[in-house]
Formats: sequence, structure tokens, C-alpha cells
Amino acid sequence: MLFAQESVDAISQTFSLMPLIGLIVATAVCALTILFIVLFLRHLRFTREKLHAERLKMIEAGYPLEEAESTKRRQQYMHNAFWISFWMVFLVPSAAFSAAATATDRRELEGYTIAIWISASAASVAAVVCAAVLMISSRCSREDVGDGQMPMKKQKPLD
Repeated sequence: MLFAQESVDAISQTFSLMPLIGLIVATAVCALTILFIVLFLRHLRFTREKLHAERLKMIEAGYPLEEAESTKRRQQYMHNAFWISFWMVFLVPSAAFSAAATATDRRELEGYTIAIWISASAASVAAVVCAAVLMISSRCSREDVGDGQMPMKKQKPLD
């Protein structure tokens, strides 16, 4: 009886510490989250300051800014369109055929099995077609990008 009573005391002492441990863990998670947010905002501010200084130097040197910004946006759009298309072509057919394989474990209902696999195939073909259309529409022409070189200096008028 003596040993049973000691184990009950140990268990009750452990359970009394649980709320304290939970509070410490929750506080640590909140502190880390706040620290991450503060560091992220400082990084954004530093990036904006560096970009502003760089733009001012470009303006003083006589380089145009409009063409570089539109080119950067267009390249970012093309980058995003590529990855969206890639994952669309990879994930949609994978998920459709995985769901079809899971749904057709039973071989009792052949009509449903055929309908499920036709639907999975149609969804896969639709994903590939949508990805192809997205990639074609995101292609940029030579007028938009230029030849990828540094923008030319503005010519100062001769007086």
C-alpha cells in the first residue's frame, strides 16, 4: 500500500506542473512569433531603403527607371506562371489518378470504375491544357523585355 500511495503523489505532482509547462511553451511560441515579425519588418525596411538609394543613384546617373520596373514585373509574372503551370501539370493528374485508384479498389461496379477513370483522365487533360494556355499567355515578346542588357543612358541635349 505504501508504494501505491507514493506513485499517486508523484502523478498528482506531475499533473499540477502541466499548466505551468503549457504556459511556458505558449509564451515561448508567442515570443518567437513576435521576434520573427519584428525581424521581418526590419528586413523589409532595410530593403526599401537600399532600393531607394539605388534608384536615386540611377536617376543621378541618367538611367531610366520605367523600363527596368516593367521588365522586372514581367519577369516575375513569367516566373510565377511557370511554377503555377508546373505544379498544375504535376499535382492535378497525381491527385486525380490517386483518388481514382483509391475509389476503384472494389471491382464490383464496373460502370462506376470506368466513369471514375474517365473523369480522372478528363481532369488531367484539362489541367495540362490550362497550364499550356497560361504558359503561352505569359510569354513575353522582345519589345517587352529588350535584349536583357542594362538600359541605355539618357542622351543629354546639346546646347
